[in-house]
Amino acid sequence: EFTSRLIYATIHHQQKIDEILKKSCDHWALPRMAVIDRNILRMAACELLYFSTPPGIAIDEAVENLTYLLDHEDKREEIARAGQQRTLRDHTIFNRCQLIDNVIQSKL
Repeated sequence: EFTSRLIYATIHHQQKIDEILKKSCDHWALPRMAVIDRNILRMAACELLYFSTPPGIAIDEAVENLTYLLDHEDKREEIARAGQQRTLRDHTIFNRCQLIDNVIQSKL
């Protein structure tokens, strides 16, 4: 349950979290970071900003997650494949046209 709440909170507050991270990440633009690294960093920041997780725990968990993924190439590949499959499934021209149509319909 906590993980689900953290994921939803991270998505909900992503714009604010990214603004804070952009100010804090010297010499690293967020888009230059690996997607997995960036998302783990966002989740740690979300824990610090919006949950009562002590800073040491949030930081330790983020480092532990990053270390695990660095040491387990198969997991990184699994995450990448799942992301690619979702992208191919959800980001089709048909879906984009439906989104555009919904926006237009809502404005009429």
